[in-house]
Amino acid sequence: MDAYTIITPWPRIYRWIYRYRLTRHAWQISLWVLENIWLAFQSGWMYLRPRNRYVRMVNDYVKHHALKHENTFTFLKALALNPGATGAILPSSKYLARTMAAYVQFTSESLVVELGAGTGVMTAAMIQAGVPPQQIVAVEYAPQLAKKLKERFPEIEVIEGNAAYLQHFLKDKPQAITTIISGLPLRSLPKNVSQAILEQIPLVLAENGRYIQFTYDIRSNSLSCPQTCDLEDTTIVWRNIPPAKVDVFVKTQPTLDKTSLADLQA
Repeated sequence: MDAYTIITPWPRIYRWIYRYRLTRHAWQISLWVLENIWLAFQSGWMYLRPRNRYVRMVNDYVKHHALKHENTFTFLKALALNPGATGAILPSSKYLARTMAAYVQFTSESLVVELGAGTGVMTAAMIQAGVPPQQIVAVEYAPQLAKKLKERFPEIEVIEGNAAYLQHFLKDKPQAITTIISGLPLRSLPKNVSQAILEQIPLVLAENGRYIQFTYDIRSNSLSCPQTCDLEDTTIVWRNIPPAKVDVFVKTQPTLDKTSLADLQA
């Protein structure tokens, strides 16, 4: 066992949580208790009369951090219900989100598709980087996270579904998709599911478009590259917990979808 496995035991934690249903149930109960304690604390401070500057200071703190903690509770509940699909023990940090958002390319008439949008950390980073919310399409599998995304970002389009059917979800979009940014745990998903997602990406991505993916396995080479895409850049974000590696792929060749291929063979 190497040092990295000892320091970063995330895969073992996921397997432990996933195999024992009693542990998953205990997770849900614990999160429910913590969430209600937080809401009770928040409500109590909200209704106190601000008699002095200390009470006002705490009120301001609670108001400022309420959304942040609410998103964390939502993420942890999704993790307890489906740890394999969530793929992380904590939401992505703002440092990872900003790094990935810096690679996003878009035009005034294009779309940016986000896979596994989660609590919206990367969505917020993209909007902060200048991507119009109306040009963002977020695909999220977990119902709890998809609901929170719709509430937090009412101007973006949120699709609740499996990214393995990406071409079906986007078939009616007339705009070109210049960037696909992904927070999906491809290494944690079943191999056939991750392979299906990688096959979908070139089918919807415009030529010279970018596919941006991160992984916690910073030791290995880049992730499996989608067909017709080449690795353009790689960077490691050490300030994320745990550290993450960002791979940026660019589509260099046109892709022939299955329908067109069948027509040619006929």
